[in-house]
Amino acid sequence: MLWTRKKAVLLLITLCALGSNSIVLAASLELINSNPADNTTNVSRTDTLTLQFSASLVARSVRSDTVTLASPAGTQSVSLTITDATVSLHPVTPLLPWTNYTLNVTSVMGRGGEQLAAPVTLHFKTRDASWQMFPSRIDRLTSQWSPVTATNAKGIRFVAWLQSNEWGTGDDIWAVRHMPGTTSSAVRIASFPQDEYVTELNVFVDEDGNAFATWVIQKTPVTYPPAWHQWANRFVTGSGPGSGWGTAQIIDGYSTRSATNLHLVFDHAGNAVALWQEFICCGYHSPQSIVTTRYTRAAGWGHPIHLDDNSFFVNGPIDIQLDNAGDAYATWSTLEDLHYPVPKLFVSYYKATSGGFVWTPEQLIATQSTMNSTGAHALAVNPRGDAMLMWADDSGLKYARTDAAGRWSAPIVIDPSVTTSPSQVVLLDNGQAFAAFVNGVKTFMPNNGWWSWTHPLLVNQNASSDPRVVVDLNGNALVAWTQSVDGVNRVYTKRYLVNRGWFGAAPIDSQFTLGGRLQELFLEPSGSVVATWLENNSSGDLDVMTSRFE
Repeated sequence: MLWTRKKAVLLLITLCALGSNSIVLAASLELINSNPADNTTNVSRTDTLTLQFSASLVARSVRSDTVTLASPAGTQSVSLTITDATVSLHPVTPLLPWTNYTLNVTSVMGRGGEQLAAPVTLHFKTRDASWQMFPSRIDRLTSQWSPVTATNAKGIRFVAWLQSNEWGTGDDIWAVRHMPGTTSSAVRIASFPQDEYVTELNVFVDEDGNAFATWVIQKTPVTYPPAWHQWANRFVTGSGPGSGWGTAQIIDGYSTRSATNLHLVFDHAGNAVALWQEFICCGYHSPQSIVTTRYTRAAGWGHPIHLDDNSFFVNGPIDIQLDNAGDAYATWSTLEDLHYPVPKLFVSYYKATSGGFVWTPEQLIATQSTMNSTGAHALAVNPRGDAMLMWADDSGLKYARTDAAGRWSAPIVIDPSVTTSPSQVVLLDNGQAFAAFVNGVKTFMPNNGWWSWTHPLLVNQNASSDPRVVVDLNGNALVAWTQSVDGVNRVYTKRYLVNRGWFGAAPIDSQFTLGGRLQELFLEPSGSVVATWLENNSSGDLDVMTSRFE
């Protein structure tokens, strides 16, 4: 009898539970329409995305953590709008071109208590970008020379150039800042007498639109010992006191040494690190060294620091690059003996968070043989701080890279038959890399651990200038270079798409150009690319031109 009563009580509890569930559960919330539909390709990078559900939605349930849009590059920022049963997603910045996106919806609720039976997941791929049909002219230079340009991610562009002063007795340096949608007036930022020769003019711009114009002054006739000084003038954005261009100053810090070949990079806070080559006496046949200094927005320029022991001859290019944390890698090569040249490739490292401006001792990466090759090298540093060096000597094309602890590997041979060095290497956080050469581009596949063959820029034609390459966070790339076509230099580009490869080499300059020269190739965070170049026109003037790949 006792066993029968227990069984009846359990049956009663079960029936009550089932009855309770049938009362609490509401109708399911379902997605009945979307734009784009699942697995759509060639989706606009800027259009609003919409999701239509089967019931009116509770607005507070539609949040950035319940409706998300992401690509392999990370989560995409969107603004959300709810209208009855429809959710609209507006990309805050354009979506990356030719990129797979996933739209996820979880935990949204209907006003009648409806809940999603299961999370909603939609997949789509964006369309690729394309070049503007007609490039834009930024400036026309009639009696000016040596123009240089620099552009930041916000579209703030600086153009600097040289021109004779009004008396014809010396050179002036002028610069103009172009804001998106506005036209600015040129400003004279420095003036020098006839016996001071301006060379190596350059301009650099940070994320906020502040900038440095830099140049070298050589005395003419040449004094002995010669003293070529590195100058800089800073532009501060804003309209209050201290904004605009400041006063030009010497930054190399020595009265009897010469500075040349300056490189400058900004961190995200607008501080800068500069690297240059220095010699004491008579140019190539005197001991040379590598020097660096830092600019901070709070204290200005610091004292220069030597990265080597000032007893060798600098050979080939030098470079400096920063990661997202502001940590820096510097690289250079030296010759110990001009009569028996054996180049040695070095690096040094600076950690921004370590306190003070302290670099690691120079580290030897490779000893090169360069009887039939230049031994030039290219440095790449990705956002998270990994570094890679690539170079070619008589024994072939090689590279070295850092491991997770920052230690450099031994040189790794890519191709013993290649003795041409790359002009640029780009390294992504996922380990993928692109190396641009005058005859083509190589790609490193981290999953396979090997470099691809050299895909040509143009069949059987080398570039007329060092190619530049940019790569978005999804691994799509674009290479640009100057190419001689029937005796006229043109600006060419070629596209690389993930899972499709390289295609579409074509000029992007004006069809009426009488000669062009690539100045810069810049990747915006949205995946759009900006190219700037100089172009000769039929009036005999020089135009500064630009175009967008978007």
